Amino acid sequence: MSAPTYYNYHPVTGEYLGATYALVDPKETKVNESTVYLGPPANATDDVPPVTGANQVAIYNNGWSVMPDHRGEVYWLLDGSRHEIVSVGIDPPSGSFSSEPVIPLTTDEKLEAIKSAVQYKLDSTAKTYGYDSILTAVTYVGSPVVKFDGEAIAFRNWRANCWDTCYTLLAQWQAGQINEMSPTEVVALLPLFVEP
Repeated sequence: MSAPTYYNYHPVTGEYLGATYALVDPKETKVNESTVYLGPPANATDDVPPVTGANQVAIYNNGWSVMPDHRGEVYWLLDGSRHEIVSVGIDPPSGSFSSEPVIPLTTDEKLEAIKSAVQYKLDSTAKTYGYDSILTAVTYVGSPVVKFDGEAIAFRNWRANCWDTCYTLLAQWQAGQINEMSPTEVVALLPLFVEP
């Protein structure tokens, strides 16, 4: 007689851990003068576990059952919140995403992104001339040093023209007269800074 097979399961979760062969009972084998095997050890059964597929696990709890097993999987909800499955028996919710969804910006967020890009263009251009920002450059209007006064006037006028262009484009977009534009596209349409 071959050794019976026992199927081990986790003492807490009941998860199937693998099969082992029964051990020989030396005392009973000697008494009976034939091989006698020990019964299933703790957390083992002679019931054959069911076949499981992908994302499934066999669980023993007074009998085998098949449960979904997505432990370690990460999913996102439409609101952008991230979740990880840590327990057996939980499926990702219907309508969830396996990768982080791109949540469209609101109109206000798009407008702010465009304004920030325009402001960055103004400030970065002024910095190439040694100023901290466009605001710093414009404060030199009326400077007794002709070079600073000339640059300041040029920056002031350019800043006004850039914002006028930006707000004109935004008004046209919101009125449906032109297609929505990205911050990069708006910045590309700004007038160029002309040195004095």
